[in-house]
Amino acid sequence: MPSKFQWWMCYGSQTFNPFQGLHGHSGDTGIPPPDDGIPRGRGKGGTGRGRGQQPPSSTQSSSKEESNFSQFTRLPLSVRLRIWEVTVEPRIVEVRVNYSKKDAQYDMATAVFLKAFPEEHKVIPFFSSTPVPAPLQVCREARKHLGTVCYQRAFHDLIVTGAKEEEEKKKVKLNSDGGKPGLEGEGEAKEDGEETNHKNEHTKSQDTEQRPYIWINPKEDMLSIGSSPFRYFQPYASHITTLRFQRPLRSGWDMDDDDDDGNTDDDETIDEENLKDLRLVSSFVNVKEIHVICSYGQDVEAWAGVETELGIKFPCRKHKVLVICPGDDLISNLEEIDIDDN
Repeated sequence: MPSKFQWWMCYGSQTFNPFQGLHGHSGDTGIPPPDDGIPRGRGKGGTGRGRGQQPPSSTQSSSKEESNFSQFTRLPLSVRLRIWEVTVEPRIVEVRVNYSKKDAQYDMATAVFLKAFPEEHKVIPFFSSTPVPAPLQVCREARKHLGTVCYQRAFHDLIVTGAKEEEEKKKVKLNSDGGKPGLEGEGEAKEDGEETNHKNEHTKSQDTEQRPYIWINPKEDMLSIGSSPFRYFQPYASHITTLRFQRPLRSGWDMDDDDDDGNTDDDETIDEENLKDLRLVSSFVNVKEIHVICSYGQDVEAWAGVETELGIKFPCRKHKVLVICPGDDLISNLEEIDIDDN
């Protein structure tokens, strides 16, 4: 049995809270409140003020903030830009493709999005429940500078084939005259194929430019893709430094339950489709930390020996691959799992 411990016991060496945004987590992280000098009360509302003490008026507080903030513009430009850079904090950026209502059962990011936009999943190829970074919304100077040195607009060019595109593909056939692919009836309705192709290319390019994008800091932010296939994120694989995903290894979860003949039951065979996609994790060559979220009904022991037995090559060292079971608030790294399994 691999050693299991609360995530806060190893939090000192980790950048991100492994249980952040996961379904099934108890929510009791065990982290003491930050020692930042800000008083925090226990009563309802959490004002942190004693009885009888009146809060400062909004007029006084706002005027004080305005006077303090107005001095900021007098600083040299290099100092102001450095201050904006210091405000950047690591985030977990949730990105999903091919999402559905079924995914919402075990994925909080999908559940939040589908609750707010119940019909958007039919037309948008991807989504993110992560808000725009706060520093980018402060002022034009911060947005321009941080959008150049820290954050990047990403994922607007993801090519995701949805149900609507699949239906259109079924209707495609070769034109009898030129042998070029086209929709049913396209060759009969229009004779000028060049004009049609040019129009389609312009529409496709315009559609890509108008797609929503997601702000991400590749050096600091963790990309969390849930159960979305790795193949869609290949264009960004070399830019990501921390990664989180959820993927079932096999349909039966247990690798050791063999029958009398030494063969594994049919319902416990490895899911080859997921396994093939999971091997693409090796393409994230610059990743330094990986969080693997156990699927529903799966324990951390299921990931023992995945590199040697399943040919899954993680781009970072084993002790940086954290296997997380949110339902039990348990976490262990891949190195410990392999040692205890042997």
